[in-house]
Amino acid sequence: MSLKPGDRVRVKDYSDICKTLDANNCCEGLLFSDEMKEHSGNVYVVLKQVNKIIDYYNKGIRIFTDTYILDGVHCEGSAAYPECDRMCFFFWKKHWLEKLD
Repeated sequence: MSLKPGDRVRVKDYSDICKTLDANNCCEGLLFSDEMKEHSGNVYVVLKQVNKIIDYYNKGIRIFTDTYILDGVHCEGSAAYPECDRMCFFFWKKHWLEKLD
């Protein structure tokens, strides 16, 4: 499945997403956080494909494959870091999305 900006996608059911996760709730090294669960089953538009980012924690560039940002879907700082106002975009693996249309 190839996705591009503007494509409509549905976030798969959480039970299907769990099948892609390891013991650390990661798929190919990318975390599926508790805050992301509420988006299961919802339809969104792909905003951008993520290929690389600055990784401040590890002090370098992190390379991604098959990873996307969905328009308007971001962390509210509601679970692990309730005081955070940063509103970071969630990163979504293609394995967690279904292309529509």
